[in-house]
Amino acid sequence: MRNILAIACAIAGFATQAEVTSITLGLDVNSPYGISEPWITIREGLLRLDYIDSVASLPDRKSATGELRTKNGRVPDVDALRTAIRELGAGATLRGVEATVVGDVVKQRGDLLLKVATTGETLRLAPLTTPVQRGANLAETERNAFVELTSRSNRDALKVRITGPLRARASQGAPQTLEVRIFDFPGRNQNQTKN
Repeated sequence: MRNILAIACAIAGFATQAEVTSITLGLDVNSPYGISEPWITIREGLLRLDYIDSVASLPDRKSATGELRTKNGRVPDVDALRTAIRELGAGATLRGVEATVVGDVVKQRGDLLLKVATTGETLRLAPLTTPVQRGANLAETERNAFVELTSRSNRDALKVRITGPLRARASQGAPQTLEVRIFDFPGRNQNQTKN
């Protein structure tokens, strides 16, 4: 799924380069057989994009998702990706995008932000609303991840890896939003409940 997102981003264009380690695309398809039937067309279309590094050979049928990776780990523009998927002609629409992004969490004017060191790109952080994976059963730690991350953030930047739905800009010029589903601290204990 993450690979699909990267491909869609390439078609639609990228916001800027960033430390994106994975991308999952949630797709709705117009097929009685689910995502498997149009996947070949979707995959081949995404692989033709200059910015797509790889796309999973098979989708996850249960969650109706597909993985992809972008070249240079770029953060995709969700709106552009939505347009690119629709224009593939495979009868697919983008339900959502989940990304795993590494950056520094900072508080600024009451907002919690993720700043990507390699590009300076900023994503607004928010609580999880709806997962990208169809039929997902969320754990309590996933529902409360944003609150937990907020409680650990202080004035100093905190290096973190965050996984969650990537949402389109609320308005032109605003940053995209990354909803916090899971987080950990690269190079530290990987249990999100301990620092």
